[in-house]
Amino acid sequence: MMFTTAIVLALSVLMVAGPVYAEEGFRFSPRPNRAHLIKWRHWSREVFEEAKRTGKPILLSISAVWCHWCHVMDETTYSDQRIIDYINEHFIPVRVDADRRPDIDSLYNQGGWPSTVFLTEEGEIIVGDTYIPPQRMLPVLQEIYDLYTNRKDELKRELEEIKKRKALIEREKTRGAPDSETIDHIERLLQRFFDPVYGGFGESQKFPNPWAIEFLLTGAFEGKDWPTKIVEKTLQAMMEGEIYDPVEGGFFRYSTRRDWSAPHYEKMLQLNAELIINYAHAYMVLKRKDFLSAAIETDRYLKNTLYDRKTGLYCHSQDADEEYYKQTNRKGLKPPFVDRTFFSDSNASVLRGLVALYRATSDRGYLKRAEALGENILKKLYNPASGVYHYYLEGKGHLPGLLRDNTEVALALHDLYMVTGKKEYLQRAIEIGDFILKNFFDGQKLKSTLQTEGVNPVTGGFMRRYANAQDSFSTLLLFGILMHYEERFKQPWQKVSGEFAQTVEEYIIYSGTYGLAIAWGLEPVMELQLVSASPERFLSVINRVYLPRAILKIYNPEDSKSMKALGYPPEEALYICSNGRCLRPVKQPELSPATLQEAWKKIAKR
Repeated sequence: MMFTTAIVLALSVLMVAGPVYAEEGFRFSPRPNRAHLIKWRHWSREVFEEAKRTGKPILLSISAVWCHWCHVMDETTYSDQRIIDYINEHFIPVRVDADRRPDIDSLYNQGGWPSTVFLTEEGEIIVGDTYIPPQRMLPVLQEIYDLYTNRKDELKRELEEIKKRKALIEREKTRGAPDSETIDHIERLLQRFFDPVYGGFGESQKFPNPWAIEFLLTGAFEGKDWPTKIVEKTLQAMMEGEIYDPVEGGFFRYSTRRDWSAPHYEKMLQLNAELIINYAHAYMVLKRKDFLSAAIETDRYLKNTLYDRKTGLYCHSQDADEEYYKQTNRKGLKPPFVDRTFFSDSNASVLRGLVALYRATSDRGYLKRAEALGENILKKLYNPASGVYHYYLEGKGHLPGLLRDNTEVALALHDLYMVTGKKEYLQRAIEIGDFILKNFFDGQKLKSTLQTEGVNPVTGGFMRRYANAQDSFSTLLLFGILMHYEERFKQPWQKVSGEFAQTVEEYIIYSGTYGLAIAWGLEPVMELQLVSASPERFLSVINRVYLPRAILKIYNPEDSKSMKALGYPPEEALYICSNGRCLRPVKQPELSPATLQEAWKKIAKR
């Protein structure tokens, strides 16, 4: 075959009923192209029924509205009349928006966008690639069609062999509980892949890795040399490199060179929000004002360009336009296209970024925006019965029940609770956590990321590195936090953490999220037991301190039942505890950032 046969994936439950043929809902390159002349279908059950009825293979094109090479493929390959005619006659063409259907993207993505994937009538991958230029595409199409129609028995045998090998690999994977050595191992793993010359990880093209930085910030906070070096070098190199836009603010998606130069110019909401968190937290730990400036300027870009006043939500992305972004004077130039789809996971990350900025600056303007955004997410993108919707468009939520969305919103609501003390945010986070337990956890493992209306929730086996390990690690982090409030999250944390402990090497930079998550069960957690009818006075001090792992429990001193159960006098005070042991109570006038920092040192030594 022309390129490598991919992992076989069963996907019948991914299908949702919908229109075929229609151009409605498809998004092509904004520049002149003829890709719309291909008779694209939407992902649906009918597509696979048609494939069975006609005996034709399926051509799956996964694209994104911000993707440069997706646009190029629309303008070249999919605008070639010979290719258009051949696809329409011999294939069932299906087009999927990677952002609006991350469940399908995570299962079929071939390592980038566009992904060009050929499927059987059962949804099994025959072969896959990314961008295919027009001179290669027609021979590829002809070879796949010949294989599928004239050598189908050979293809079936090969696919069966891949299934067997995959099943054998799954059986041979070992489980084992993580321990503190696992956390040290992750730190060494990131150190090994760190580029000491230019920062970041790896020595070719560079992607920002916010979760790896967030994991290392704990080590920096504790005064460890290597984590501090990695964090400082990486964050400084990025904000001084071409990956950062010095005119309008914000970071581009990645750079094609090791030194953070020659970027791909699309700007993604999710990435920029996560980098705001990194830079704000790094300022709190390292006291570098330039890091705080980078966080503030990045937020300014999001507010000026991606914020939608009508919905109170943030748009998903801004298109890549190299000529525009290379200009230092952009006055009078048409800005690149903004995708006005509102995704729950990236908006939740913005909320967390605003909370981080509030904690770094004590500017209540950030807190006000964070609370308003939280309310809009809950109002427009959440339903207790079906969970968090993936995106909001044309006045309603779409695609409920993806694991990532539920996890990210719950994590953001917990962040909001920690700085406001408003219990309704914690209650919503726990409510969403329970939704995840009910729909995605089978008692042993996390199920697939899909929980779509009208179909069964299980699809394609359990998540692995090729199917969004980051999502499962983020959910593990959520379980790790919530188990300190509700005991029922502890067993899921134990099971899921054991699922990945012996294979952490596979995940490299993603391992940072896993390290953050397992630390909540293996390392000290600061439990802030606040006895106060007016917690804002205490929180105004607590919020100014970076605490790697902290939870908050608020009690009213007039609640005699709680006071008796805790053994506390009915007086306002902060009890700083960990693992069932507390330091002496701190009265509000005595509370300072230094008090909390010293308390962390004492707890960390235990």
